[in-house]
Amino acid sequence: FEKNENDIELNKFKQTIELQKNLVIDGLSKPISSFEDQSYYYAVFTTLKNSKSLLEISNSSTASLATKLHLAISTCQLVKALHNQQLIINTITPEKLLVDQNNQVHMLDLFFASKINIIKKGFTARSFDQQSLNTLAPEATGRMNQAVGQHSDLYSLGATLYKLFAECFPFEFNDEMEMVHAHIAKTPKLAHYRNANVPEQIAVILAKLLNKNPDTRYKTINGLLYDLQQCAEQLAQKGNILTFSIGAQDVSGKLTFSNKI
Repeated sequence: FEKNENDIELNKFKQTIELQKNLVIDGLSKPISSFEDQSYYYAVFTTLKNSKSLLEISNSSTASLATKLHLAISTCQLVKALHNQQLIINTITPEKLLVDQNNQVHMLDLFFASKINIIKKGFTARSFDQQSLNTLAPEATGRMNQAVGQHSDLYSLGATLYKLFAECFPFEFNDEMEMVHAHIAKTPKLAHYRNANVPEQIAVILAKLLNKNPDTRYKTINGLLYDLQQCAEQLAQKGNILTFSIGAQDVSGKLTFSNKI
């Protein structure tokens, strides 16, 4: 990390490195050392041999439905572990997720992660690169007057999994403002209309994740994980995925208030 006049970002980077050192989570890359000189602050990570980004796999069109479900479940388990640490990840993108040779998903960094704060509910606007824009939650645009929370991670996760299954993002525009507007106001096509190989049941699950209103998304990563596991079990046992009522296990143990209140 290059040192410059912005001490805030440098301190944030140092805090991120310390956070990742202390978290014991399967799939989260851990720095093995860190040091600094006059110009840079360095962090050294172990490498994953023969790994690919989830984006590369999403673009390849060669992964089977069973493999995609396995990767989706592995990603959800990683997000669950981070959510259990009371973290909001804030940027989930397929570029930042690595898949090892055993098809287990790893996360590179938590630079934009933040702790859940029950008092401060506001959102501090920041710049977004094209990668982040592809999976940006509506409330994370800073234009919705809504709090950012773990429900925002679920939207970003939905856009990431949409790319995995449908082989395209929910919205694909080159113009930044058009992309932001789409996340706020446009409803993406159901994934099985974009790619006929996507089962309708998975398309419905993705649509629930991508609801504009956080109150109508999955309440917890547990509810999503259960539904994806049901899909995987049906595929393994019956060779296809039948429709079922989603969200049966989507129950939060926390007191939450509607964004309308």
